[in-house]
Amino acid sequence: MQPSSSSIRPRLLLAGILLVAANLRASISAVGPVLPNISEDTTLGAAELGVLVAIPVLGFALVSPIVSHISQFLGADRTVQLALLILLLGIVGRSMSWFNAGLWFGTAAIGVAIAIGNVLLPVATKRDFPDRISLVTGQYIAVQSIFAALASGLVVPIMHATDSWELAIGIWAVPVVLALVTWSPRLTKSDPHGLAIPKNLLQTRMGQESKESYATKNPSIWASWPAWHVAVYFQLQSSIFYILMNWLPVVEQSSGVAPTTAGLHLSMFLAVGIVANLSAPAILKVGNDERFATVVMPLLMTVSLLGMLAIPALQALWVAISGVAAGGAMVVSLSLISLRAANSTAAGRLSSMVQSVAYLGVALALILSGWVQDTIASGSQLLFLPLGLAVMQVVAGVLAGQRSTPIS
Repeated sequence: MQPSSSSIRPRLLLAGILLVAANLRASISAVGPVLPNISEDTTLGAAELGVLVAIPVLGFALVSPIVSHISQFLGADRTVQLALLILLLGIVGRSMSWFNAGLWFGTAAIGVAIAIGNVLLPVATKRDFPDRISLVTGQYIAVQSIFAALASGLVVPIMHATDSWELAIGIWAVPVVLALVTWSPRLTKSDPHGLAIPKNLLQTRMGQESKESYATKNPSIWASWPAWHVAVYFQLQSSIFYILMNWLPVVEQSSGVAPTTAGLHLSMFLAVGIVANLSAPAILKVGNDERFATVVMPLLMTVSLLGMLAIPALQALWVAISGVAAGGAMVVSLSLISLRAANSTAAGRLSSMVQSVAYLGVALALILSGWVQDTIASGSQLLFLPLGLAVMQVVAGVLAGQRSTPIS
């Protein structure tokens, strides 16, 4: 039998987490800059493109609640490996232009795969690095941002060089293969690190206790107000991020910005967030709880969006500030999942609940953004939507940042 993941060297454990993280955003961020080209080739309108970009996050919402159940039977590490295989097939299928449905089915598969990774990486972090949760979270989100920035910045040049947007978004299957190779040493015949409590373990723990007594000691995660505070905060920051990642290049191009420049601006938006990814762990330590970190990030986002609307001549500056705000808020949100959970099992339950609620809201926000762009407002006026969400996130941050009894 191969060694269990607990006996794998910490550097290899960290490398596996980082490489999986590298693939949780790049396949999505590569699409925004070439949306006009996809629209031209497929005759999809703005509203339909809004549905297309919403499909991955809708997958996040639908799949997140069942990830812990899948992990119960397969084990956490095997479940991640399965997700990587699905992601690989999704990226390849999406790029097969001769198979018209491939664009839609491939995009859906990508959403399913990323949903699994989104839920399990915070749990793997709490399990493998319990004393360095915020640090490792910041590191893997930084890697996520690096690859997302590369994808958005290179997709247009690759498209021009190959005369194919399909190849430009399909090349991001290569990092998935690398992640599969690096994650493989974790696989064992018996993976003890599932997220949910297996039935036999549940019975052992209960002993003479009734199921009602066990349920009383472990109330539903859906009845926890602190869990809902984290979920709403996560939903708002994710909605803002995905709206900007998918629509900022379109907004800029409609205002006369060259496609390559718009792609580079999106790349900068993601790349600058790396600084915030690595700084967020320190910011989380300011004060007696996490309220400073949860409030300062949406405040920065509010300032940047107001700047884009009021002083568009300084667009690069506002994009950079929004990147810092989005990158920091992502680490803060994911850290809250681990910080509020009592243990890795609770972290899995909380992660599933939070991300299910959050990404359902994100999917609706993306569909709404496409509809708004198509029927009500075009160009920079679309930015009023994320601006309103940022103001709401400030309020949600006050609640989510307060310390509470650990969620079990």
